[in-house]
Amino acid sequence: MRILHLVQRYWPYEGGSEGVFKENSERLAAAGHSVTVYTSDSWDIESLWSSSGRRVQKKEEEHQGVRIRRFPTKTLPKHQTLAKYLSMLPWKRARVFGTHPCIWIPELWSAARQARGFDVVTAGVLPYDPFIRAGLSIARQNGVPFVVWPMIHFGIPKVDELNNPFLTPERIELISQADHVLVNTEAEIPVLVRHGISSEKISLGGIGVDPRQVWGGRGDRFRQKYRISSPIVLQLSKQIIDKGSQHTVEAMKLLWSRGCDATLVLAGQVTENFDTYWFKQPAEVLERTVLMDYVTQEEKKDLLDACDVFVMPSKAESFGLVYCEAWLYKKPVIGAFAGGVPALIEDGKDGFLVPYGDAHFLGETILGLLERPALRQALGEVGYRKTLRDYTWEVQYQNVLRVYEYLTS
Repeated sequence: MRILHLVQRYWPYEGGSEGVFKENSERLAAAGHSVTVYTSDSWDIESLWSSSGRRVQKKEEEHQGVRIRRFPTKTLPKHQTLAKYLSMLPWKRARVFGTHPCIWIPELWSAARQARGFDVVTAGVLPYDPFIRAGLSIARQNGVPFVVWPMIHFGIPKVDELNNPFLTPERIELISQADHVLVNTEAEIPVLVRHGISSEKISLGGIGVDPRQVWGGRGDRFRQKYRISSPIVLQLSKQIIDKGSQHTVEAMKLLWSRGCDATLVLAGQVTENFDTYWFKQPAEVLERTVLMDYVTQEEKKDLLDACDVFVMPSKAESFGLVYCEAWLYKKPVIGAFAGGVPALIEDGKDGFLVPYGDAHFLGETILGLLERPALRQALGEVGYRKTLRDYTWEVQYQNVLRVYEYLTS
């Protein structure tokens, strides 16, 4: 098969949805298929819609058998103001261009008009619509199947769905035009069906971990570097309210006020929004927290090995692959009753789920784990076995391959 994948960012950037496209692309290439990826040149997510942020310099290269083409995003004068104005106009094309986040990537569209010779096209993810729209255009002009992988963040059940920016009429219409829809968990299926997407064209996509790429961390190295001897509570994510970062800090403040001696580690991109919150914190919070921005793979492994409890009380997860990575180190995990996370974490069996935004509930859950090492070990062990059984790439990759073979047969 000759396969085209479109996604907002790709290797060498390492992220959730980006990593899913990377792993599936490389496995398809290794199996003898021709795989091309169209993506942006953005490294920092903000550079998709602004002139700030880092960018990947190479516009075209091959990695692990996958051909990669990167297209630069452009910024118009008063870019976001213009986008907001366009989103309010009555014309459909104007509203589509003004959809937040407003991404202008003209060279991608130029390449899309010339793209030929593919057997199947897959694009994702929301809310980065231009990549999906370009993929749909390529598939239609080539007369080949189009697969969309939206990875919807549907937030808190029965709360966020009504005003969810992932589920606007324009985006539902975009999804409905696909020949097939891949989802991260079964929790997405009823949400899409309620919005008019036929269940017959929805399948689970391939999301997993490669234990060999995750194992190898040395927690002692991290502890020695930062001189930490106390228990560690780790959140590994973009630092933003939708990921629950502020809630984790507030939960730890409650525990510290009660004499808990744990250290909090927050690792992952620090956003401007979180910076504003962070610099209002008292000195004690700053002293008892290690705040890291982007971390290397080695640092990430060391952190997972070093921590005692892994926390990410997010409402912005369609799956949450990092929970599986924590389980590979036999760590107990805490997520939120939101998005696709309840389909992954079995509350009380391999981790705990808390109400999104409830710092008191989160704090009590963290404390319960810190005070009960046997429970931490038991939960981590169950998660470890589940990950090796159900969520390795050897198992998950077959989901995407089956869909492609069915659509092209």
